[in-house]
Amino acid sequence: MATGVSKVHFWGQRERPLMPNELAERVPVTGTSKMPKDLLELNSRSVYVTTAKAKAPVTEVTKIGRHNGRTLWRIAIPDQEDQKLTSLFGKTRFEKKQR
Repeated sequence: MATGVSKVHFWGQRERPLMPNELAERVPVTGTSKMPKDLLELNSRSVYVTTAKAKAPVTEVTKIGRHNGRTLWRIAIPDQEDQKLTSLFGKTRFEKKQR
């Protein structure tokens, strides 16, 4: 007979979830008006493009209109023979900055 983990083995946390009254009694974490720097970095978007030689990539910026009182733009980066969308292979999202 094979030995191993029981079919009813529990892999998760050993603590039970909070009951609604326990959750209501917890002290809330108060925030500040400052946006954390790491969250701002996560909210930004980067696109990586390879080009022939040191030529800058071709982009198209088109004004679409207005939405919720703000101007809406479309930024297109065409995938052409001499420029291709890519990613930074083997690089992590967060790298420690040298001081």
